[in-house]
Amino acid sequence: MARLDVAGVLANVRANIAAIAAWQTLCSVADSTAATKRIYYGGVQEDYGDDTRAPLCVLQIDPTTTEWNAGTARGRLTVNATFELAIPADTEGDYGGQYLWCWQALADIMAGVNSSSGGSGQLMLRQLNITQEPGPINPDENQGRNEWAFQIALVIDLL
Repeated sequence: MARLDVAGVLANVRANIAAIAAWQTLCSVADSTAATKRIYYGGVQEDYGDDTRAPLCVLQIDPTTTEWNAGTARGRLTVNATFELAIPADTEGDYGGQYLWCWQALADIMAGVNSSSGGSGQLMLRQLNITQEPGPINPDENQGRNEWAFQIALVIDLL
């Protein structure tokens, strides 16, 4: 049986997200190299102290939805991408405005993933799902900052 190239899939998803113009804008950077530094495998180990970690994206394999067809070297792998974003100051105190802003950020990222999938040398994306809708992060867990999180799942065919 061929082995499952988890590291390769994660690297491809990371490169895909880093190349999205909307992600680069949220990170306040001009290129994918700098945007890649805000995407982590499995979690974030750095201690940021009182500084914000956002924006960030954490990539994790979802083992409950991974499908590997033994003997055929084919299957599918789900990568969960959890995003944490700092809410702009101009929406401070406006929960509805924050909610809409975060949904727009999610939509822009999903559109970027979708537009860069399926072509030669690109992600073989089977599905793109929202697995956690945008919502505020408990301020007690992030030094009182106004940050929100959401998660998308990228279901990738392995051929």
